[in-house]
Amino acid sequence: MSNEPSTRHARAAASSVVVTRGSGLEAILRPEVNVCVWRRALAPRLRGWLAQLGDGLVHDASCSLSTPHPPLDALLPRVPDGAEATAWAADVTALLTRFAGVVGQASVRASLAAVDTDKCRKFHSDYKRIRLVCTYAGPGTEWLDDHDVERAALGRDEGIDAANGRIVRPGARAHRAGPGDVVLLKGELYRGNAGRGAVHRSPPIEHTRERRIVLTLDMP
Repeated sequence: MSNEPSTRHARAAASSVVVTRGSGLEAILRPEVNVCVWRRALAPRLRGWLAQLGDGLVHDASCSLSTPHPPLDALLPRVPDGAEATAWAADVTALLTRFAGVVGQASVRASLAAVDTDKCRKFHSDYKRIRLVCTYAGPGTEWLDDHDVERAALGRDEGIDAANGRIVRPGARAHRAGPGDVVLLKGELYRGNAGRGAVHRSPPIEHTRERRIVLTLDMP
């Protein structure tokens, strides 16, 4: 299995779709689509600034979209002031608004974390309806196309590496999001999707001593 992205394969697979505009994220609502990825590039200065943010950036907040400016103070309380911080807050706000529009909810659950461990490196599906993941710094989320998953192996109680070896079918490749890419994942609780949740994982980073900054949005 390769951890490198395979954009061509992702575009060809019916279960995953890659789009180039935010409006394309609505493809996640199609019955056959389990993963929708908006490929986008962060501004170089913002990307460099995000890579230098300090440790301890772990926050959760319920953000209401009923007002023009969602309350981000609870989500971004330790971010130093400056042009890059303003740009980042604007981007987070835009993703909150777009996600709420796609899923048809007035509010969403948001979390923001700096991650430097291998937590969640096992391929799995979430017991959610639809989840948005945007990795602002570090390696992005990895996912598998449906036809590359051995679902009978998902629930086995064994070591992570052994489990991943069984979950990923021989010859299959994992796809990886880049910094700033927006990934929508259908979970097990989405209507009609039980037993078919999008299979994904956080990439292992402890051996490289990298750090990821990850925004996660969920339907309440």
